[in-house]
Amino acid sequence: MLKNSHMRIAIPVWEDRISPVFDAATRLMVVELESNKELARFEIVIDADEELHNRFRLINELHIDCIICGAISRPFLQKLMGLGIKIIYGISGKVDDVVSTYLKGNPLEFLMPEYNISKGGCKKRWKNKRHTKMRGRCRKKRSRRS
Repeated sequence: MLKNSHMRIAIPVWEDRISPVFDAATRLMVVELESNKELARFEIVIDADEELHNRFRLINELHIDCIICGAISRPFLQKLMGLGIKIIYGISGKVDDVVSTYLKGNPLEFLMPEYNISKGGCKKRWKNKRHTKMRGRCRKKRSRRS
């Protein structure tokens, strides 16, 4: 369920799907919602060569409350979160399906297989003994040579 009665969500788009990498997206779908219903939808074209700080400024000017995306760089994620924007990342699928499940309160239904929110990220470190979490990142364990 949506907390605010009126809000805007932004979704980076590639064809009719969520763009795999938010930072490199050239189209941004903005969906206006009120009382858990879609009011309007519009799309913005972003220049592929646009610098990150200009993309950040554009999102801020659009008064976005939530971003649903695939992968996102850490600097961009931290800046957007610093503005109080909710970020739901690691999502893939068709834009219409993702918006529909968001309105029903379950956007994680389209979570990419390599993302595991409950365990903090990469599933490999939990399935493969050669992976471990080091400094917040997934890295292979190094074997010691004698």
